[in-house]
Amino acid sequence: MEKRAIIAAVLSIAFFYAYYMLFPSPQKELPKQAPKQVTTPAPATVASEQRVIETKPQPQPQSGASIAKDVVVDTDLYTAVFSNQGGSLKSFVLKKYRESNTAGGKQVALINESNPGLFALKTGSQGISLSPAVIYSTTVDRLTVKGDQKRTLDFIYTSAHGYTVKKTYTVHGDGYNIDLNTEIINNDANTLSGKLELAFPYQVVDKDKQSRFEVSGAVTFADNAFKSEKLSDLESKPKLFEKNISLTGFADKYFLSAVLSKDKDISEVRTAKGTGNYIDSTIMSPAFSIAPGQEYSVSYRLFFGPKDLDILKSQGNNLEKALDLGWFSAIAKPLLFVLKFFYQYTHNYGVAIIIITVILKILFFPL
Repeated sequence: MEKRAIIAAVLSIAFFYAYYMLFPSPQKELPKQAPKQVTTPAPATVASEQRVIETKPQPQPQSGASIAKDVVVDTDLYTAVFSNQGGSLKSFVLKKYRESNTAGGKQVALINESNPGLFALKTGSQGISLSPAVIYSTTVDRLTVKGDQKRTLDFIYTSAHGYTVKKTYTVHGDGYNIDLNTEIINNDANTLSGKLELAFPYQVVDKDKQSRFEVSGAVTFADNAFKSEKLSDLESKPKLFEKNISLTGFADKYFLSAVLSKDKDISEVRTAKGTGNYIDSTIMSPAFSIAPGQEYSVSYRLFFGPKDLDILKSQGNNLEKALDLGWFSAIAKPLLFVLKFFYQYTHNYGVAIIIITVILKILFFPL
C-alpha cells in the first residue's frame, strides 16, 4: 500500500512538473515607472531672454483677433455655437425636440456647419470693404443663460479703413428669440457709405431621409404676402424682395429659422440657389451714410425654433403665417386651437385628439 502511494505521489509530481514545463504561465509585466525628472536652474542668460519676450508689445485688441474660435451659448431650450469669424452662427441644436421618437434619437439641429464659408449671419459690406470672413475679437468662450435671464455676446472688429464694427447678440434664456444689433462707428476723417449684408445660407436636406423635410425651403413675408420657394424654384433665376419685408428665413415641416425686421431694417432680400443643395439668402440693410465721428446701427430679431402657433404669434412680424396648413387651413386652424385647448388639461395630444374625435362624431351623428 505504501509502495503504491509513493509511486502515485511521484507520478503526480512528475505530471505537474512536465505540464508547467510545456505550458508556462504568462508573466505579468510590471508597470513602468516614469523616469524622474531632474530640474536644473536655468542659466541667467535664458531668464533674461524670457523677460524680453514677456515685455514685447501686444497687438491692440480692438483690431480684431487673428485666430478663429467658437463661443458656446447654452440655454434651457437650445445650445448654439457662434464663431468669431464673421461674428457668425455655425450650430443651433434644440434640446426638447428629436429627429425620432426614441430614447437615443438625435436632437434636432437647425444649423450644423463645419465649413466657415457656410456659417450663418456673417456680416459684410461692399461699400465699406467689410469682408464677411474677418475675425472679430470677443472676450467670452462660453455663455450660459437660464430662466428669464438676458445676456449679451459681443464681437468687435476695427478695420484699417478707419471704422469699427460691433455685433451684439442678446440671448434670452426662456425663448427661441435672439436680438442682433450691428453697429458701425466711423473713426475716419471721410464719410462712409454703403449697405450691410447679412448672409443666411440653408442646406436643403433630401426629404426621403427625414419626414420633417417633406416641406423645406426659403420663406419670406413681403408686401403683405407670404412667399415660399423650394430649391427647384430657384434653379432658373433668384428671387428679389424689396417691399415691406417683415421676415425672411427657412422652414421645414415643423421648424423655422428666420430673421425678423426691426424698425424696417430689412430693405431687400435676395434668395438664390447656392453651391450644391444650398439656398443662399442675402439680407440687405437700408443704405447708410456715416459722417466722421458718427455711428450707424441695424437691428434684427432672430428666431430658431418650432412652428408652434402660440410661440410664433408671440414673436410678432406675422411669423405665425409660416405655419402653412394647406388647402383646408380654414378648418384646420380652428381645430388646432381646440386641440391646444384640450392639451392644456390633458397634457397628452393623443388624448386631446380622441376628445376632438368624439365631439365631431356627436356633432355629425344626425347626418
